[in-house]
Amino acid sequence: LFDAGLDFYRRFLLDPDQLRQMATLWKRRLSSGAPAQAEAAKGAAAAHVENQQGRWQRLIEEIVAAAKRMQSEAFFVPSRAAADLQRLDDVLALVSAAYQPSCFSRSGFHHPGLNNADDVKDFIENSRLNPFWPYSQAALPPETDHGLPDLILILVSRAGQVVPAASLLSSWRTKYPGSVVLAAGSPSWVEVVHAASGTPRPAELSPEVVRLWEAFQTHWMNGSESSMAAGAGSADRFLLPSGLLPDFADHPLHADAMAQIIQSAMRRGTKTMVWIDPQGEFKTITRHLYMAARQDLWNHVVLPETEDQSLVEDLIEFASVNPNIVHSWCRRVPAPSRFADPLEHWPQGSARYGETVPLPGRPFWQRLQDPVYISAYRQHLGTKTLLQLRIHPADSQVYEIGQQLAYHYAKPEELPEGYLDDICRMVEAGGSVGSQWLRHNLERAFLIAYVEERGVIVGNSSLKHPRREYIEAVSSQTGLDLRAFLERGYTSVRPEYRGFGIGAKLLEGLTERAAGYKIFSIIGEDNVATQKMAIRNRTRRVASFMSRKVGKQVGLWIPEWMLPEGIDLPPQPDFSDEDATGKSPT
Repeated sequence: LFDAGLDFYRRFLLDPDQLRQMATLWKRRLSSGAPAQAEAAKGAAAAHVENQQGRWQRLIEEIVAAAKRMQSEAFFVPSRAAADLQRLDDVLALVSAAYQPSCFSRSGFHHPGLNNADDVKDFIENSRLNPFWPYSQAALPPETDHGLPDLILILVSRAGQVVPAASLLSSWRTKYPGSVVLAAGSPSWVEVVHAASGTPRPAELSPEVVRLWEAFQTHWMNGSESSMAAGAGSADRFLLPSGLLPDFADHPLHADAMAQIIQSAMRRGTKTMVWIDPQGEFKTITRHLYMAARQDLWNHVVLPETEDQSLVEDLIEFASVNPNIVHSWCRRVPAPSRFADPLEHWPQGSARYGETVPLPGRPFWQRLQDPVYISAYRQHLGTKTLLQLRIHPADSQVYEIGQQLAYHYAKPEELPEGYLDDICRMVEAGGSVGSQWLRHNLERAFLIAYVEERGVIVGNSSLKHPRREYIEAVSSQTGLDLRAFLERGYTSVRPEYRGFGIGAKLLEGLTERAAGYKIFSIIGEDNVATQKMAIRNRTRRVASFMSRKVGKQVGLWIPEWMLPEGIDLPPQPDFSDEDATGKSPT
């Protein structure tokens, strides 16, 4: 037994001599005008190959060392792993350019127009366009002590393996006339493999073959290392440090099944959840995702292209504003043909936070992509640290957010040029307050607090002089005289920076700088996160009322050492049963 997919990967895609031949093949195709018939995207990739010949030569020389690093502890040096994964993607782009319209990516083999056995037959017989043909000539099933094997079984476990399996079957049945060469796996795919390769398939397998096939399936599913060729263990099916087995599993993102799946994962010790096929009520799904995240499970969501895209679009929006709940995600679109792998589209940066300045770089997991790599890194670094890693695409340098936070407190007129605009955009992106009086109030604020990292504002708050009409309205609804108070508000923290305690530190800093004023805050009754932050800062709810302005119930909160004398506090919020109820912050 040996892994032909891995063998193709290493012998063909990561071999400098093979890659030089592909570069030569590409140059011949370029001179013959072949790119003119390519798809626009493939043509752009091909032009990229042609215009950077020196870079490609360096890449070919570097790829073997990069692959070796990915199988060692060096893989867990984030900047080095980011650079090596980029090299790997560049190699796949080179191979795709040489064999277009075939396309290779880390998600598999893609080719348009392969929809029946005749299509596959024509393709595998075209030695100029079929990348698996030269591989089938070079790769030989390993000989045993007794000579060539009597039986060669080619496992076909997904649609994208039909073409390479048919290529191997067609080649090897003529090379080894004394061996029985068969495809096994999904009956519909196996039928096409045999028809396209011209290999008759026995109507019935012998009992010995059936027993061997059942044993092989058990071996494969259990990830046994004992029978892999050349001592290659199951972990070596991927370019990962030796001995490290990724910890993840696919699960249906079905609202009615998620609670049980999460409990089962916790019992088994599974920590990386790959959620597929979303179905059910959006609010129920997101509540369960939040519960999984609270249990330190990594949520990777694979979103399909379906006729009803409303749930998918809602989940994308949810993922963009809750990166601490949906930790990574991609969209899977249908394969370009019946016998190709689905295409995976990965986000290329952080979702925009309203109209604010984007954060530098993009999340590191977007370079890792494959759940195999994400799971390995989560095991090595933990969920929290992995979430905080970002990468600069230009140079593959990785940094950890939250390590260079700078807190500032200033009067509005002391703000650097353009900063008031940025803070207004931050507050608008938070979406919890109206924008009608936003700039007017901030321009007249008592004090503005903001937090920067790498030149970008990541959080802000303020102490405002409330307008007289606003104070009168709140006082009439609460029965409290607030004319001598400042209002703390307009607090916003970027989603990626939540959990660093930024809001609490801003609240503490503003309170210390209130210069003798008393302070109150208006917090929505559904805003659990801000209420918890207020409680941690010894702030108490003194009243609640229906705000006509925002159309919901809100609470009036005051630091306990600033409470009016003789006031009777109403019951305070109790979040002790939050895990049981599954309530999530807004």
